[in-house]
Order: sequence, then structure tokens, then C-alpha cells
Amino acid sequence: MLPVPSLDDQTFEELLSEARNVITSTYADWTNFNEHDPGVTLLELFAMLAENQQYYMDQIGRENRIKYLKLLGLRRRPKVCARTYVHVDTEDNLRLIRGSTLLAGELSFEMERNRCVLAQDLKGAMAVCGEEKLDAVWLSGRRRERIGFLPFGPKPKEGNACIFVFKEAPPANEYLALGVNIRQGSVARNPLADTPFVPFYSLAYEYYSTDGWKPLDQVSDETKGFLYDGSFRFSIGEELPFAQLCGEEGYFIRVRITEGEYDIPPQITYMSMNIVAVKQRETICEHVVYEPKEEDKADGTIACPLSTELSVYGKTEVYVLREKAWYRIEDFEKKVDPAMGNAALIVSLPAGESADRLLLIHRRISMWDESVVGEGTGFPEQEFSLEDTAVCEDPIALLIEDEQHPGAYRLWERVDDFAASGPEDRHFVFDSESGMIRFGDGRRGRVPEGEIRLASCVRTEGRGGNIRKHRIERFARGELSNIGVTNITEGWGGCDEESMDDAFLRARECLSHPVTAVSAGDYERLAKQTPGLVILDAKVISAADVKRFRKNAEADAVHIVVEPFGYENNRYLEKFYAKNILNHIEPYRMLGTAVRIYFPAYVAVEVYAELSCASVFLDMEERVREVIGEYFDERQKRFGESIIYSNFYGYLLRQEFITQVRSLSISSKGVSAFYNRLGDLLIPPHAKVRLTGIKLSLSIG
Repeated sequence: MLPVPSLDDQTFEELLSEARNVITSTYADWTNFNEHDPGVTLLELFAMLAENQQYYMDQIGRENRIKYLKLLGLRRRPKVCARTYVHVDTEDNLRLIRGSTLLAGELSFEMERNRCVLAQDLKGAMAVCGEEKLDAVWLSGRRRERIGFLPFGPKPKEGNACIFVFKEAPPANEYLALGVNIRQGSVARNPLADTPFVPFYSLAYEYYSTDGWKPLDQVSDETKGFLYDGSFRFSIGEELPFAQLCGEEGYFIRVRITEGEYDIPPQITYMSMNIVAVKQRETICEHVVYEPKEEDKADGTIACPLSTELSVYGKTEVYVLREKAWYRIEDFEKKVDPAMGNAALIVSLPAGESADRLLLIHRRISMWDESVVGEGTGFPEQEFSLEDTAVCEDPIALLIEDEQHPGAYRLWERVDDFAASGPEDRHFVFDSESGMIRFGDGRRGRVPEGEIRLASCVRTEGRGGNIRKHRIERFARGELSNIGVTNITEGWGGCDEESMDDAFLRARECLSHPVTAVSAGDYERLAKQTPGLVILDAKVISAADVKRFRKNAEADAVHIVVEPFGYENNRYLEKFYAKNILNHIEPYRMLGTAVRIYFPAYVAVEVYAELSCASVFLDMEERVREVIGEYFDERQKRFGESIIYSNFYGYLLRQEFITQVRSLSISSKGVSAFYNRLGDLLIPPHAKVRLTGIKLSLSIG
């Protein structure tokens, strides 16, 4: 490692002494070196300044630390909004627009999508195979939580289906969503990531019509077939008929397994048509660059659809693009149809003018006076404070007056730093930790001169949004105040902005985990982290060990034994598990290194023991079975864990209630385990022991 030079290597006294020594060799007539001498006072002043300069030269500033992180391919993690799911109770079918605000006390949450919630929720659901019911749940009142429903039965397979039953027909041609919470087992399923997930199954989403089952429209399933919490969204292309299926009456949609099977049967703990996803955030202002279509233009007007609550109920500014700059116009009106859930902004253009682009900025009325950040001076390195550390760094955008064209505005873009900015680039840096907006120096980033306005701005409390269940209590809009709402899950995912020190600690951890898999531990860790899978254990074994159960084992390959949770010998699932694991490992695999995936075998073991026990102990047989089970519990967790006869024998003798081991034998069934001359049971490297039986003969003595 290169030595780190110290630039702060002289103290005040050393600098002052060095200056005094120079005096005697350069000016012999200066003989008074007392502190009251004016010349000595000046020397002390310059020594102090030199020491200060050396101190700051030896420090690593904030900008340097940011660049060091960038060189490592890292940046500080930004503030993240918390999420939760909310159940809505309404007496009439209700259309809710994206961005609708709900409140937990004074904490704001916003809906992530447009939704139509129903006055009449689900009646229930059935898991069926043909006409046979495998499971069913019927919902009444508030019985929607902890229902423990198996949507495809205890053994999901091709042809099994989950049928959802409605008392009243859901509206046709509306974008609906059915939300579910899924129970995770003792080993949680890995979250999905950027790696493509290869599902083990194919599903069909259908509704029951007068002509039988037909496919639903616009299906989007964020639950991945009931593997994760969320909703699947759809629309129904026609009115549903009243019908009778599997002995139940109502209106029906279903999800059917068309191919494949599941590794673990999914279990639904909560279901409703009226679950909406919300984020803990408060949008102060938002901007949209809209390119009108020909059908939107008529008689000098342009109709711009409004798709968020803020755009419909907030205060709007409209700008038209002229020669690469935005000019504000005042002639527009909003038309809102709450019954249909439609809203549009009708913009009237000046006579003889057409527009290829419009800039729409929507602001909260309560924050209107805070839309102006400041006035640019034209000087380099300007700073403006938003005086609000809850503002997120993304999305944030500025609209700044063009210094050469009064009344014209330009959009400025946020960047992480000015390293790649030129003198004409309209860039700014936002430090969300301090709420400070910074501009360039004219060489790296243009300097503003004119009015500076917020174009987009969102605030969040980060970790403070991770609320408990049933804390959200009302909509913010007064006309929705009579609608019942509550969050059915705790808030999750909200986190504050990462500090610089924490970012460097994370950088050290990243350096200790190379981006290329090198060691056996790297491959085992990556296999266990494969997105979408539930993996209990993984172990890399040598090619020599692989040849003990498979002849053609490449000597230069990485051989990994993977044990899915609840694994049973299933060739179909093994194929898909192997595909997903190899896809996940591929970006980390060293060039020329092959990876081979194997699945475990199990050795069934029975123990027969003749023991003499102390008479003072009660429930003797139960206690003996318990200690034998404890001995095997630890050994059943590891691949290739052999059972050493002498160790097991000694373990039994060490029990205070066992006085003598008269006879002890271990028998096995399964893969090619074998015994050595000492009676040890040697287990293949890809196998695990399973204790299947204990036979005892006990006597007192």
C-alpha cells in the first residue's frame, strides 16, 4: 500500500522557531526576539496562518469524499419513502386518482395508482380442481385478515384454479385490482431483483361470461402468482352474468395454473378488492412536459389530461415552448367530472399560435408562496436554502428565468456533481441533508441570473413513515372525509438519507465482498440470495467429492449443492431452480469458470439401542428419544455429515440417566452411504441425514 503523506507536519512552535532561526542568518542587526517586539508579533501571525493552511490542506473535504465514493462506483443512499397498504370502505363504487392524499395524524401518504374501489367487496374464494373444492374462504364483515386460504390447494399443480366470488358484478371496462397479503414461512422467499425471474408455473387470468371462461384484459400481477404481497390488476371487457359454479352463486373471476407447479403452496392471509398501495410522501409541486396529439387540438385550444390529485385540485401554471424557452400563458381552465373520474386542462393559445409542447406545473395551494426559491445574481457558486431537510433529491427540478430573454424560463436539471458539467449546462446540485441548492461556477455548470422557481419537489419523513397498523385514518380532501380507511400493514422500506460516514462503512463492506465470485463462500452466498427462491442451504463441494456420486464431474467447475426449503425430489422444480440460480450467478462468475448445480439426497437413519437407565428418573423412554433427537438435529443440518459410532456411543453414556449402553446399532436407507470397519456411517458429500426411527429397549440398573 502506498504511504499516505501528512501535510500537517509542523506545529505552531516549530514554524515560529524556524522563522526566528532564519532571522539570524539574513539580518544580523535584529537582536530583540521578545514577544513584545512588533516583528516577532508578525512572525507569530504568519506562523499561525501557515499552521492553519497546512491543517486544511491535510483534510479530506466533503466534495473529495463524494468523489472517492464515485470512484468506487457508490453514492450515498438517498432518502426513501415508506410504503404500506390501505383498505378503503365505501358505500358506492369510487374512483380514486393517483396521488390522492391520506393522513395518519399530520403525516401524508399518497396513492401510487388510479383505482376503482367497490362498494361490495369480495364474497369469498375457492380453490378447485375441476369441480372438486380443495379449499374455500367466505368473507363477512371485517373477516379479511388471517384467513389462511390456499388459493391452489395444498398441492398446487396444473389445472388447479383459484375462483374469486362476488355478490355483485364488478364494473366492466374499469381498471380493478385485487390485493392480497401472502404468508411467508420460517424461511422467507428472496425478494425479486433486476435478475430475470424464471417462474415455475404459467397462469391464466379469466372471467366467467355467458360463453364460458374468457381472458381478463390489461392484466398486471405484482404478486407474481401469489408469491408476494401486492395486487393483480385487470379489467373486464363485458358485464358479468349471474351464475352458479361449484355449488356457489355469484359473479366469478379466476386464476388458473396452465402449466407447472409451485415449490411451496402460497397462502393468502388477507384479500380485498379495496386494497390500495400508498407511499409516505407529500408532493409540493410536479411538472409535466406534454406533447399534444392531433385529436387533442381544436379551434386554438389544447386538451391536456390530468392524471394526479395535485393536477386536478392544485394550482396550475401553463407554459408554451417558443424557441427553446418556456413562456407563461394565463388562458386555460380545468374541467373535472368526478363521476367518471376524468379531468382535463383546456389551454387556449394566443391567436395564430400553435404548440408542439406545453409545460404544466401543478402546485399545492398551501405552498404557493414558497414556490420561488430566490433570485439568481449571475455570480459563481450561488447557494439557496429550501429550509426543509425533508425534501427528497429525486424528483426535484427548477424553472429559472432566462437572463437574455426576460419572461422566458428554462428547466434546469439536478446532477450529483459538476464534474461532467460544461459552462452552458443548466445543472444544479441538491444536498437533501441540508436542504441546500448549489449552482456551478461558470466553468463547471452555468450560473443563474433571474427568478428561480421550483418545478418539481417532494418531501418525505423517510424512516418516520414506517408507521404501525391502523394509523391512517382519513383522506385529506374534505369530500372524501366520510370514507373509512385504515392501513392493514405496518409501514416498511422508509429510511433516512445515508450519512457520509455510513456510506464509507458500506464501501468497506463492499470491498470485502468482491463483485466477482472467487471463494466457495461467494458462490454459496449468491446461491442463497437468488431472487424469487426459498433456499435453506447451499454448499460448494470439490470435484473429487462429486465423482463419488457422479462420474463425469469437471475438475475446473464450481459444484454447488442447493437445498430448497421443504425440498422433495422433484425434477420439474429442480430445472427451474437451477435456471434461476445460474442466471443470478452469471454476472459474478469468472470467465472460463463453469457452474454446476446439484440437489440433495437424503439418508434415512434408524437407531436401535439397548440401554440401562437409573431408576430415579421418570418418563425414561421419552427422555432417551429426546436426547437422541438432539444429537441428530445438528447433524441433519449439514451436507456430508457422517455419524461417528464412537462419538454417538460416548454421547449416550454422558447422559446422567443412562448407566450402560448394552447394544447400539445404526441402520440406513437411501443413497450410497456406507460403513467403515469401525461402524461409522459415512454420508456422501451431497447428502444429509434424516432420523426416521428410534427403537429402544430399556432396563433399570
